[in-house]
Amino acid sequence: MDASSSNTGRAWAALIGLLSYLALGVFSAFSYPGGTYWDPSTTGFGWTNFWCDLLRPLAHNGLPNEAGAWAARLALLALALGLGPFFTLARTRLELGPGQAMLLQTGAWGGRIALILVAAGTGRLPSAVHDWAILLGAPFGLVALALVIVWSGRLQRTLPLVGGAGLALALWNLAEYAREALLHAPDWHGLPVVQKAATLVVSAFVALFTLTVSGNPSD
Repeated sequence: MDASSSNTGRAWAALIGLLSYLALGVFSAFSYPGGTYWDPSTTGFGWTNFWCDLLRPLAHNGLPNEAGAWAARLALLALALGLGPFFTLARTRLELGPGQAMLLQTGAWGGRIALILVAAGTGRLPSAVHDWAILLGAPFGLVALALVIVWSGRLQRTLPLVGGAGLALALWNLAEYAREALLHAPDWHGLPVVQKAATLVVSAFVALFTLTVSGNPSD
């Protein structure tokens, strides 16, 4: 298989993983019975719900959420699987040196392992597993994302703008999460909104980067 065919296959795998994540996430959100961290009496999934609420077998309002929880777990696993070929595609098409490639892949693996731990452990294992998977694993994934964003300017000038916006939102989300989890600061009800915005903008960057790379033939 030549380099062009390999890159096309990776691009398709990355896009399928991302689209599966989004589709399963939408299904899970519509399946969620209701309740938030702050108010268990709400109905359905709203702006003040965290994504991780969807992983709970028992919703905050006390109603079962088995189907939605399974869909949410599969969504995160699909994303973790799709990010594998995405970062490999980025490494090959950006023509990174050995040191750069190792740094990218290390960050990518750390972030993907964190996603798997969150998917497997939320609502099943102690909450500390969920918290530390995010606090320790998310920085790895954000480092890998930041490297792709910086180097994506070699391909198209607008890519770093979209990626930079997503990265800024993701860093804001992680910083506020860490402030509340580690420093026991007062909860900020706007955090779930920042989380959703970060997810959507980063997903848009991943899709745009993948489509841009797949549209450029390998040298």
